[in-house]
Amino acid sequence: MSSPAWRMVLAAPDGALLQTLVDHLRPILAQAPHAPELLAVQTPEQLPPNMGPTPVFLMADGPPAALDLWRTWLHQREWPYQVVYGSGAKGQTQLAHALAADERFKGLPGLLARSETPPRWLGACERCADPACEHRLFSQLRAG
Repeated sequence: MSSPAWRMVLAAPDGALLQTLVDHLRPILAQAPHAPELLAVQTPEQLPPNMGPTPVFLMADGPPAALDLWRTWLHQREWPYQVVYGSGAKGQTQLAHALAADERFKGLPGLLARSETPPRWLGACERCADPACEHRLFSQLRAG
């Protein structure tokens, strides 16, 4: 078996939540064309000492002090990370949304891509008065 092309870290101070997420996630990630090695840890000290910057998905369901420790550790090392909120089924759903946003996981069953938000206004532009809409319109006109 060849080694994975890349790694990702799932971090959760709550060990029970971490195990639940790992059990749910491993079979999904195994279907990826270039599946990552998933490292599931509760504290930064559990990571291999010589490991370089690796994407981290930090589950925010835990004691504030543990989350602060993770954030400080990640900022000091300039590692990319994403905080995922929710526990139980909500945590699984939020993690699935976060992973679905990564191009390497596009189209994997079990991950939930969010649908695009429809524009707020679909009427005639002269009556819109939406600053964001006007900015987009004039930016497009200037770009030609």
